[in-house]
Amino acid sequence: MTNIVDQDQWEAGIYQYETSDPVEGGPDGIDNKPLKQLANRTKYLFNRIAEIFNVAKGYSLAGGTANAITASYTPVVTARVDGMVLRFKAASANNGATTFTPNATDAPVIAPSPIYGLDHAPLTGGEIVVNGLCAVQWNAALNSGNGAWVLIENSAGVRRSITPAQFATGTSVATMDALKRFGVQSSNVQSYSVNTALDLSHVGGTVYGKGTSVITLTLPSATALGLPVGARVDIINATTTTMNVAAANSEPMNAGPTAPSSPLVLQIAEQVTFVWSGAAWFLFGSGVAQYLGQFTRSLASSGYQKLPSGLIIQWGSAVANSSGVATLTLPIAFPNGLGQAVANYIVGGTALTSNVASISSSSSASALVAVATNAANAAAVASANVKFIALGW
Repeated sequence: MTNIVDQDQWEAGIYQYETSDPVEGGPDGIDNKPLKQLANRTKYLFNRIAEIFNVAKGYSLAGGTANAITASYTPVVTARVDGMVLRFKAASANNGATTFTPNATDAPVIAPSPIYGLDHAPLTGGEIVVNGLCAVQWNAALNSGNGAWVLIENSAGVRRSITPAQFATGTSVATMDALKRFGVQSSNVQSYSVNTALDLSHVGGTVYGKGTSVITLTLPSATALGLPVGARVDIINATTTTMNVAAANSEPMNAGPTAPSSPLVLQIAEQVTFVWSGAAWFLFGSGVAQYLGQFTRSLASSGYQKLPSGLIIQWGSAVANSSGVATLTLPIAFPNGLGQAVANYIVGGTALTSNVASISSSSSASALVAVATNAANAAAVASANVKFIALGW
């Protein structure tokens, strides 16, 4: 004896025996027909229940176009019922407002209706992708009472959601629009008037010193705490004097190509953002302006100072030869030319009014030339110590 072979099929009806029907067995025999139809319906219902619990295929293969999706279901969907959920596997990716109908061919045909996101607004594109599994739920109250399909599931597609109020906090999901309006904010703001070792609670926040005393704030130990690359701490000197910022465990600090010494000294109102690179703290802000390329300097007896405007100040000294000519090779050549230069004649640290030093027209962007002479008779003064200062850019 064999069993009836059932199929996942919804039978239109169950056959009723007629008085004239012969007795006929077998797979297609008339005596087994109503039993087979009942078995088919039973299997169909079983599979649909399984789909509800996500244990079997539960979707239709979508048709139509990218922004006008159609799908066919068995049994045929003849009406939209508030709250009903239908699933489909998308054949195309949408790129704008999108509609859906579960019955575009069989009477009674159901007209397409818009698909909304979870924010109850029309789709704009990217929410439905090729081969994405989607679930839509009919909400009769939307679309000015005309109803709309709400996209409640969309694998691999953009999820639409409501945008929380600006600066809202809590556990609500943030949309990209909310993040944009929220802006960049510190996780917290804390202040100290005494020496303090910062810890994990200060990472991502702003810390400022206050009061009238010189204090030292020690950065959190990035290596000991296992801070991720990009972790940052903002520090502001709001005291009435200087403030020190020290690195913990000799962790290096870098300001571009320059490694500031620890502790870093912040002047009044200066600010520095410390960003952990995985190997060192990188520094940004007004407190490290002195290390910027625009402020490059060499504070020596012959040195220079660059300014952001492009102006360069240089200075130095040279001893005059037997002809009274003193030549100073500048620490750096002026990139665009020499502007102004002055020279001063000094003996033993004292300027002599009887002798003078004058800048020569032989001076250039890379060297200054002066002539030391006696003020009374213009005779050359040998071995004169001539001091220079020059401006250029």
